[in-house]
Amino acid sequence: MFLQLLPVELITEVLKFLGYRDLLHCRQVCYLLHRIVDENVSCRYSIELAAAAMEDGPSGSVGAATRLAILRSSQAAWNALDWKEALDLPMQNGNLWELYGGVLAQSNGTDKLQFLRLPSHYREIRKHIWTISLPGIHLRDFTMDPSQGLLVLIARPQVEDHPQEARLVTTIHLRTVTTGCAHPLAANPSFLQHAIDVCGDRLAVHFLCQGSIPSELVVWNWKTGQLVLNIFDSGLNAATFLEERYLLVGILSNVSTMGVEPHLYVLDLECASAERRGFDCVEYKCGFSYPALLSWVQPLHLSIQSSPWCPPHPASRVPFSVGQNSRLLVITLRVSADHIISYDLFVLSSTIVSLVDNLDRGHNINGHIYPWEEWGPAGTRLITSSLRSRIWVCFVFGTRFATIRANTSRDICRLEVWDFNQLVIRRDGPGEPRTLGTEWCVEEHLLDGGTFKGEVCTRLPFKYSSRTLPPRTRGGPAFVEVMCSEDNLILVDRESRVFRILTF
Repeated sequence: MFLQLLPVELITEVLKFLGYRDLLHCRQVCYLLHRIVDENVSCRYSIELAAAAMEDGPSGSVGAATRLAILRSSQAAWNALDWKEALDLPMQNGNLWELYGGVLAQSNGTDKLQFLRLPSHYREIRKHIWTISLPGIHLRDFTMDPSQGLLVLIARPQVEDHPQEARLVTTIHLRTVTTGCAHPLAANPSFLQHAIDVCGDRLAVHFLCQGSIPSELVVWNWKTGQLVLNIFDSGLNAATFLEERYLLVGILSNVSTMGVEPHLYVLDLECASAERRGFDCVEYKCGFSYPALLSWVQPLHLSIQSSPWCPPHPASRVPFSVGQNSRLLVITLRVSADHIISYDLFVLSSTIVSLVDNLDRGHNINGHIYPWEEWGPAGTRLITSSLRSRIWVCFVFGTRFATIRANTSRDICRLEVWDFNQLVIRRDGPGEPRTLGTEWCVEEHLLDGGTFKGEVCTRLPFKYSSRTLPPRTRGGPAFVEVMCSEDNLILVDRESRVFRILTF
């Protein structure tokens, strides 16, 4: 073979330009390439980085050998839920908070926001607390994108008098997250027009209404001020970005004689119209059906939780970060049958995007509906929801889902993290040696009777780690909720009003 005539150093330099899939293929070509890939630190780092659903950080901070060691230590700590530091943080007096891009922000009930940059043991991020003042803004809600220095403030609605009639107006302010001043990249740092989502240049605001009053979803390019999408529907319950181009919306729609049914739709923002229109007049890219409900079951609400992708700030110089295509969606359907019951649907954003891409490759026209049987059984896991707060909803980050299970007296709680990263599941699998406290769930999950027509079987595998929390002491905090970030788990005690930040 002519390959054997080349210096190993030259082959190694060429391999550095390959992605992890190509490296894995090279390992199968011959013994020489197999040995070079396995013995080269840069190749091993590329493969293990992809398996961990991570992206490489900026060059020059540390070398591949150090990054690989950090990555392995970090992954082992998450598998064992072996956090390295615990920090208690009091809740502020305000009722508004946000967890986004490794920053926890709280309102203090007046005109200030407090920010905490969450620390990281393995990625060497230091804790940093700062406060900004927002005089003259009566805050209703906010979100942020620390990677772009963006703070989005929604003021409380105010009545404005007009010649013919008074109207209720909501003002959205685009500020910097560090100072609270007008954001220099925003064409109009304060504009008129309510869940909030940011993805790249696009800002989505979902104005939620009750009953027959239609909810409204508006998407802008926040840098230019250009309106991208404006739709309304009484069944419009949820929306989240799959990526900057695609928006996933959850709708409880009336389907002729079938009554109200849950559906998921993908909207292509590159082809969207800025004209305000009802959802029934909107051309969607494709839709996804739920399993059919029994005729007497009434859907009440549909919500979507996911962690928006937020790249690390270039100044942070972290060795690696969660990849932009590694996102778990937790879609919760609440229904009324014999009683109120909720179901969690776990699906990876990459699963939905790949089905959208399949339509493009097949030159299908817009409006294709994927029946449940084509996408649900193999690509999702549908389970009965555990009781969970509707306030502390940041329980998912990347491909991880965090939850706390307590006994009836709530004196013993078990912290669980479910990881739906399919690459690491295929690589390690249930047959490999297990970390203490780590299990694999690869068997099918069956839901039968009471809600859906017939049995519903789903089989998206996941790995879960668990650890029992220390028993509650007299007068001590009782943590019954948990939130998840890239390097942290955040335990919540809403009665004692304290966060406990567990750092990895």
